[in-house]
Amino acid sequence: MRITMDIKAPARPKTKPTPIYDATGKLLVTSTTITIRMPICYYNDDHGPIKNVQVLVAEAGAQHDGNVTKWYDAYFNKPKPYFTNEGFPNPPCTEGKTKFSSNEEIYIIGADHACMIPGNEDKICNGPLKPKKQYLFKFRATNVMGQFTDSDYSDPVKTLGEGLSERTVEIILSVTLCILSIILLGTAIFAFARIRQKQKEGGTYSPRDAEIIDTKFKLDQLITVADLELKDERLTRPISKKSFLQHVEELCTNNNLKFQEEFSELPKFLQDLSSTDADLPWNRAKNRFPNIKPYNNNRVKLIADASIPGSDYINASYVSGYLCPNEFIATQGPLPGTVGDFWRMVWETRAKTLVMLTQCFEKGRIRCHQYWPEDNKPVTVFGDIVITKLMEDVQIDWTIRDLKIERHGDCMTVRQCNFTAWPEHGVPENSTPLIHFVKLVRASRAHDTTPMIVHCSAGVGRTGVFIALDHLTQHINDHDFVDIYGLVAELRSERMCMVQNLAQYIFLHQCILDLLSSKGSNQPICFVNYSALQKMDSLDAMEGDVELEWEETTM
Repeated sequence: MRITMDIKAPARPKTKPTPIYDATGKLLVTSTTITIRMPICYYNDDHGPIKNVQVLVAEAGAQHDGNVTKWYDAYFNKPKPYFTNEGFPNPPCTEGKTKFSSNEEIYIIGADHACMIPGNEDKICNGPLKPKKQYLFKFRATNVMGQFTDSDYSDPVKTLGEGLSERTVEIILSVTLCILSIILLGTAIFAFARIRQKQKEGGTYSPRDAEIIDTKFKLDQLITVADLELKDERLTRPISKKSFLQHVEELCTNNNLKFQEEFSELPKFLQDLSSTDADLPWNRAKNRFPNIKPYNNNRVKLIADASIPGSDYINASYVSGYLCPNEFIATQGPLPGTVGDFWRMVWETRAKTLVMLTQCFEKGRIRCHQYWPEDNKPVTVFGDIVITKLMEDVQIDWTIRDLKIERHGDCMTVRQCNFTAWPEHGVPENSTPLIHFVKLVRASRAHDTTPMIVHCSAGVGRTGVFIALDHLTQHINDHDFVDIYGLVAELRSERMCMVQNLAQYIFLHQCILDLLSSKGSNQPICFVNYSALQKMDSLDAMEGDVELEWEETTM
């Protein structure tokens, strides 16, 4: 006797899905993510095998809309429910812990910032959530017959606002109130003591005596608290596009005096961000310039070999782009001793675009070791990485090379875009070639979501200009303002000294002027003494930047 059972849609879970709370009872949420959990045995196979489970997300109020859309449409257009994933296997209903989408029992909604890159509009994508919005989520289980069952929606969960968290604000306010209370109490005690002292001396007390109280210490305390509150706020000086020409003209008055003042106010690096990893004995020789180092918190970490100290280190930093964080890797030009590390970084990050903004030899010095083959013969680096040049297209202002990388039987193709029109001294005479180059590189990326590796010699000056210009060419199409000062400050919070000197800072303004006028300039830089700018590249010591170079001959 054989018993058969019809496959039915999965049984509906009895409970709502829930977010995860930390040890203090607070929700694990940020301004763009919500961390959730699916309980053990949430779905079972009693009605037949379950093929996969998906997560559905909706802004509060949109959860009853029966039209499921993609993340891009829900984020930028009318809010509707959307899937965050194609589907993961249903966790087995067993005792103990289960595996859930490569993380144990947890799933982070909003974790994929690459969804914001153009080309992902029609993809199922786990893109970031909107700050200070309420979201609901639920699970959908689908069986092998295509039948599905949805759980109930969760209760609404609100994302945090951008900037400081609510808890941080509470702490700041508490500290401020405490210090103010101490100041007031101290002032009262001091004033009372002065009155008693005057009375003992037989004198009289005048309210003016209170003015001699030294307020410097108290003001310093208040300023410190204010700094705490402003610490996470981005330095910003937005200028409307209509006023930008007038703004630049004002900066150029008195031989660029206001340009110099504004540039000098930019922090070259953040003192509260450590770069000690670069100073470890086994890492020092890997830095082209001893005073240009990546911050510990966002440096690129290679896969480490436990037997080799510092094998995870390379002088490279993740840098945010216009659309998403970590869109770029800003790095120094490879040294002979770091070429292997450079290609390891390319391989491990799967980067498909390299941007080079220097010649290998400039101003009588080696600025970057040639890290690609001269001809079409394969070259082996780092023992097991083989590089082959497939194509080279030489143009007036740039050269494009396609390089094949092979390792362990696997291979990938990388495109190197080498801008060759940057003069050995100063900055380009007009903005047109660099603007065209930036747009060329951006267009060549198509749907690529891997990091774009950008380097010059130190990986801060020309590299900073390129990344800033790429950001701004996209920004001005979507906004009515320009904020070059704020952008450079933001870049320097991710890699020190980005947009290294005044000449580059002024040149960046010229590029935006030409972009806003929809044309490149064929004349020397407007409003400025170009002959003076040509000399600035050799006067980096005045800016306190890259002057102490470890020559490659000493490596």
